[in-house]
Amino acid sequence: MTQDEILKFKAGRDLDLLVAKYVMHQENFDHPGFHWAEGTTEDGQDGWGGFECPRCHCSQGNDAECVLAYSNSIAAAMNVVEKLYAGKTIGFQVLRWPSEFEDWCVEFGNGQYGMYVATADTLPLGICRAALLAVAHQIRE
Repeated sequence: MTQDEILKFKAGRDLDLLVAKYVMHQENFDHPGFHWAEGTTEDGQDGWGGFECPRCHCSQGNDAECVLAYSNSIAAAMNVVEKLYAGKTIGFQVLRWPSEFEDWCVEFGNGQYGMYVATADTLPLGICRAALLAVAHQIRE
C-alpha cells in the first residue's frame, strides 16, 4: 500500500480494519459475546436496550468483524497512539491550524525511523492515517 493510498483513506470500517490488523495487531475479529445493554424508554425509564458486543458495541446479530471505530472515535484513536508510543522512543505530535482544506496534522516518528505525517479533517482520521504510514512496510494488500 502506498503513501498516497493511505493518505486518501476516508474514515470508516475499511480503515478501521487495517488499523486493527497492522497497528493494533488484532488477530481475532469475532465478537467476544453479547451482553445486556441498558437502555431507556422515551419517558426516561430504564428499558430494554438489547444485547451488544462489549468491545465494538454493535448489536447482536451484526455479522461485521468486531473492530473499534478507530477513525471516528477519539477514544479508540488514542488506543492507537498508546500502542505506537508504548515501549518505543517514538514521538507523537498534533498540530491544528485554520485552513480551508484539512486542519489536523498528526506526526509519529523519531530520528532513527523517520517522520510519518498525515493530515485530516478530524483528529481520529489523522491519527489512523499517520499510524498506517508508520507501519506501511507491513501492509501487503
